[in-house]
Amino acid sequence: GFWYVFCLIFKRFRLLFLFVFHAHVIIYVIPIHCRLGRFGRLGPLAACVAAIGQVHLFRAYPTGCDVACLLALLLVLPTYVVQCQQKFILLACVCMIGLGLCPTMAHAWLVWNAGNANFLFLGHLVHHVAGGHLLVTWLGAGLQLRRRRKWTKLMEKWVWGMVDEACRRPEAPAVQHSEQPPATAEAEGGRALKKRR
Repeated sequence: GFWYVFCLIFKRFRLLFLFVFHAHVIIYVIPIHCRLGRFGRLGPLAACVAAIGQVHLFRAYPTGCDVACLLALLLVLPTYVVQCQQKFILLACVCMIGLGLCPTMAHAWLVWNAGNANFLFLGHLVHHVAGGHLLVTWLGAGLQLRRRRKWTKLMEKWVWGMVDEACRRPEAPAVQHSEQPPATAEAEGGRALKKRR
């Protein structure tokens, strides 16, 4: 599937590149699980969607079914999509346009003989860059929502802790009032006059 790259490399590196192209997707599983998969009830689902999206992005020849599957999986968590709504719509459209370029460019190259393999490579490049940016934007929205929920829970716990503490405090003892009224300025002035006489 990676014939364009294999045309450019030496034969002795063919197995190395073949291994790297097919095995590097496994490397991303652990960081995605640590960052998303172990948090909350939606974490494992988000990690699964991200892993399937990566497999789709690293395919050599994407099809319409791949894009439909990716978009359907990203829409499973609508709160993430709402968080990045404007970018999501734009990138989904660019991803579909890139996918539409692939058969057009292949036809121009192979049937009309009006181009070369770079035309097909351009269609794939547009599709993969837009799809990758779409997945990263979706993951960023999920992380932002998780961070917001974490801070909301923390602040809620802090406020309720303060309320509980204020409710548990014993009331301050009442101030004892003496039976004699406090001395006022008029009374002080009258005493000063008596001392002078």
